[in-house]
Amino acid sequence: MKITIVIVSFKRSKLLSELLESLSQQDPHHFNFEIIIVLNGEDLETLSSLISYAGPLQIIELKKGLSPGAARNLAIEKGTGEYLVFLDDDITLPHFYFSLAQQELKTSLDMLGGPDITTPNGSFFQKALGLAQQSPLSSAHTRYRHEDYENIGKNQPTNSKRGSEFILCNLWIRRSFLIQHNLKFDDRFFRNEENVLIHQMSQFPHSFNFQPRLFVYHQKKKNMTQLCRAVFSSGHHRIKSFALFPDSFEVIYLTPAVFVLYLFSLSLLRQWPYAFLPLQIYLIMNLMLTYRLTTRKEQNLRFAPLVFLLQIMMNLSYGVGTLFGLARWGLERLKFR
Repeated sequence: MKITIVIVSFKRSKLLSELLESLSQQDPHHFNFEIIIVLNGEDLETLSSLISYAGPLQIIELKKGLSPGAARNLAIEKGTGEYLVFLDDDITLPHFYFSLAQQELKTSLDMLGGPDITTPNGSFFQKALGLAQQSPLSSAHTRYRHEDYENIGKNQPTNSKRGSEFILCNLWIRRSFLIQHNLKFDDRFFRNEENVLIHQMSQFPHSFNFQPRLFVYHQKKKNMTQLCRAVFSSGHHRIKSFALFPDSFEVIYLTPAVFVLYLFSLSLLRQWPYAFLPLQIYLIMNLMLTYRLTTRKEQNLRFAPLVFLLQIMMNLSYGVGTLFGLARWGLERLKFR
């Protein structure tokens, strides 16, 4: 079977080289693959580093950067494989990745994916973040995108009904499915573009499979600033996707925004006897989940204070991003009246 590996990259030549190295160190498998790398902007350093690569490689060099979705669409047009395999340039693959994927594709699937987990050589912050992302308090049902497969119950179903488990850094899509239904990434999104595409795919008869053992190692955000900026953007773009595709709306994504509004209202409600009760419940839940996340397997309680803080910061950043998205959507509606 021929597959097309799609990687969008910009000025991360070292990380991209590590990904390509992991591609060359895979266990035996029977995939015949082509690699399409989209350099999303002028990037002479990365371009020169790819010249010596010996494998089957196509490079699409863009002088001016596009949205990530638009860049991936260019690679989709060039691809000839039965499956399009979307990988981020800051991941590496375990040695069994393709041999396991080959087993999964013995049955006909329109989409296959698995989680991203923290790279073994990650920093203290990155490892704590990897734990915090597995919390239902910070990630709701998308926590499976980051869950170590050994921590998922043996009876966890792999047949996806929601599509919310899939993450774009580790995603296989049957190319003929996109062609048949005239689908591609929405180039209006600079984040969460996979959510929109998966929602559109789910409107047609499909077979989606999320395999927790088909994980990739991902370089997580390195500090709080990077994390909060990314989570804020996710909240903003989630509202944008709801505005453009109202049938994709899920009320759970508004919970962080309600939490932020509640915190702002505490100064007005402080005389009410039960004003602080929701906050107390939230903090207790955070403590309980932090303890569970940092004590299972070989995890260490030394991560606990940071995991506790990260869950709060992710909730606040997503909530503020959601409120920003709602305000922007409201202003745009007023403008066109």
